[in-house]
Amino acid sequence: MSHHQGCVDWAAAAGAGVNFCWIKATEGWSGEDREFERNAAGSAEHGIERGPYHFWRFDVADYQRQALHFIEHINRFAWDLPPALDLEDERGPVGASQVKWAIEAIREQTGWTPVIYSGGWWLSKHNFNPDWLKEHWLWLANYPQGYDQVPKGMDLPWQVAHPSFVDGDSVLVWQYTSCGDGRAHGTHSRGLDRNRTPDGMMLDELVRKIGSPR
Repeated sequence: MSHHQGCVDWAAAAGAGVNFCWIKATEGWSGEDREFERNAAGSAEHGIERGPYHFWRFDVADYQRQALHFIEHINRFAWDLPPALDLEDERGPVGASQVKWAIEAIREQTGWTPVIYSGGWWLSKHNFNPDWLKEHWLWLANYPQGYDQVPKGMDLPWQVAHPSFVDGDSVLVWQYTSCGDGRAHGTHSRGLDRNRTPDGMMLDELVRKIGSPR
């Protein structure tokens, strides 16, 4: 969730069955999502498990300052899910070493091991496959055609879509569409990202697994 969804009605979201989400906190070395504090407080008030995410900007030269900016925002609230680093930016040279530095800084200063969010298309295009990637849980975006409703299984469309070097067992959350109808989930957005967990995994199990290193 971010300011792109407007002012979220978290009571309606909870009533519609939303039970977990990630909330945009920051972008680059200075940006803060204008709905961050409202979303962090509102989701907690209505019992929705949530974590913060940061949109990583590869055109920011001072990547250490960028990571510390996110950490400052992580530490403003108590969270249910680990922080996530959103890797999809194309405005600068993609550097795995700066992401690794950020992961280690987040772990040391917050106690959380962050989740890596990215799209299959981005990972493939940039061949983003450092040795350490397999050590981290993934929140993977892949949008098979026709998946505008909750899919019944993490089956063939997802398996075909993800990059060959991604270990399917490392994917704990699948973002299966960016075109969800937010009007049924507490927002006015018609472009709502929707996510699901692997078949049979209950939310408390997800929280336990995703909050620990692989």
